[in-house]
Amino acid sequence: MTMRKLLVFVFSVFFLSACSGEQTPPAQAVTTTTPDGVMHHVMSVSLAPETGMLTVTDRLTPPSGSDSFMLNSDFSVTANGRVLTPAETQGRMSIYPWPDDAPGDEVLLEYAGKIQSTEQCDWLKQACRLLSERGAYLDAGIHWYAHSPDTLHTFEMSLTLPDGWHGLS
Repeated sequence: MTMRKLLVFVFSVFFLSACSGEQTPPAQAVTTTTPDGVMHHVMSVSLAPETGMLTVTDRLTPPSGSDSFMLNSDFSVTANGRVLTPAETQGRMSIYPWPDDAPGDEVLLEYAGKIQSTEQCDWLKQACRLLSERGAYLDAGIHWYAHSPDTLHTFEMSLTLPDGWHGLS
């Protein structure tokens, strides 16, 4: 595995477990300059395990040279308040064009959808996902956050979780 793929994997894993704790405060709007090939996300993530719904607000600047991004095809997506339509869908992944005022400008993505859990998962052969009252695990392979090819990702994230849950990213 290349170092780039390893870094993307390490930064992409999102795991939650049902244990006691406090909720994280919401993310503040932050404008950050990042090097080429890095997409910085400032995210507010809300989980509703009783319905399997994931709701995300993601403020980011598209990397230069990128004309599109990928997200899970089960999500309804807006960018800067405008509904986006996928240019292409491949299985459970949709490819969206960046809004006309991107790249290089900050974009506010808002999206939500039901996560289809893999109750029995072969961790070495498939992208595993769980969002239920048992807990939550969101693998990068399910495209739960905006991703552009050949781009590394950094995150600032706040979580809204059920009472008694802690988050780990």
